[in-house]
Amino acid sequence: MEGVPPDAWKGELDRTSDPRREPGPINLQRYAFVPAYAGIATLFRLPLCLNPDDLRAGHVDAAVVGAPVDMSTGHRGGGLRATCDQGR
Repeated sequence: MEGVPPDAWKGELDRTSDPRREPGPINLQRYAFVPAYAGIATLFRLPLCLNPDDLRAGHVDAAVVGAPVDMSTGHRGGGLRATCDQGR
């Protein structure tokens, strides 16, 4: 990627064109019946916070942060998704 500085990831994104919403956790379970393979997988189907303002507005005491990786199943599927779907 020629022309991109190596520390470009440190730059702040311009969020002025993003749609406005009230800060707070986002409940992704809007419907009573959702297929197990649909949507964003969160741990135990908990609400999603996109930024620190969401955490403050939701009065969150603890947050789980990270990119889950399941390297134990090889070519068999379902390990990581099964972990996130325990609440389904």
